[in-house]
Amino acid sequence: MSAPTERLARLGEEAEALLAARRPVPVRELAQRHGVDEKVARDCVEALRVLTQAADPGEQAPSHGRCGPYELRGELGRGGMGVVYRAWHPELKRDVALKLLHVSARPSDTRVQRFVLEAQATARLRHPGVVGIHHAGWEAGRPYLVMDLVRGESLSVLLRRSGPLEPRRAAAVCRDVALVLEHVHRAGFLHRDVKPSNILVDADGRVLLTDFGLAKELDSERKLTLTGMIVGTPQYMPPEQISGEPLDARTDVYSLGVTLYTLLSGEPPFSGLSQFDLFTAICRAEPPPISSSRPDVPAALEAIALQCMAKDPEQRYPTARALADDLERWLEGESVVARPFRDRKRHRLWALLCAGLLCAGLLCAAALLAPTTPRPP
Repeated sequence: MSAPTERLARLGEEAEALLAARRPVPVRELAQRHGVDEKVARDCVEALRVLTQAADPGEQAPSHGRCGPYELRGELGRGGMGVVYRAWHPELKRDVALKLLHVSARPSDTRVQRFVLEAQATARLRHPGVVGIHHAGWEAGRPYLVMDLVRGESLSVLLRRSGPLEPRRAAAVCRDVALVLEHVHRAGFLHRDVKPSNILVDADGRVLLTDFGLAKELDSERKLTLTGMIVGTPQYMPPEQISGEPLDARTDVYSLGVTLYTLLSGEPPFSGLSQFDLFTAICRAEPPPISSSRPDVPAALEAIALQCMAKDPEQRYPTARALADDLERWLEGESVVARPFRDRKRHRLWALLCAGLLCAGLLCAAALLAPTTPRPP
């Protein structure tokens, strides 16, 4: 790690500790103490603040009561933006899932705008693999969404209950998600938060993608984040999402690759790290081979996951459809496009060696062709 990166890492660790303790973060003082540009320090602290708030929503919402015409019948789960309840519509005699924003907020609040975008995006994405939305409304200053109640469980629950998936099942699930993402991208959206807890498997084995709260229109100029803010789940973010660079379909391909890695190994590639160390690892470190902890995972399937997770978007699958096709080839016993991990390393080493030999050859040629100054008699 370079010296500037080390200084920023130390600043990030100190800021993260202060935020965890709910204490003020003196950005200017930290920047001076660690020798970091104040604007960079402020962006770093703001990103950590957003992530800390997302991890600790704070308010405890009631698990029973009413929301509009719906009766709340228990909490199903919660995330950074809202709580999801099992609910009942007494007139329609129907069970639904109801998502309620954590806290009261003004219509101009960014959280409300994201909530509205989730409703708009989901309503436009009519697909068997997207959890459908039926209604949106307000209750006591808090917006809510009403969605299909999926009788099943998320992949994160399945992992906690049963451990890593059998390779063929993991590949089939991620192929189905990739096909859903292809539809999402063609409709003009990025999901930006693909992860096991946002992928559901119903009682019939059907795979569904949910939670479009961080979705972004590909052609939209609207920005719902401030400079330096990072949205998404850190362990599943690609480097360009962390660094604030432009995003495209390959962003979701990366996150689905991390999901496949997690389904096969039981945990994401970079775990147990502070937020700042995690960001550094995602941007700089190679993920540990899945086969090092689970030798029974076929090399070709591991290669597919690792190609999705390439640091450079140009080295990933160009579209979610291309990923789905390679997973289908693997499921059918055919050769895949992705290179096995060892071949990828060998290819990089060979490329470096060739580049070194080329440079050496050019230097020798330059030396031989350089004009010589005749010695004086």
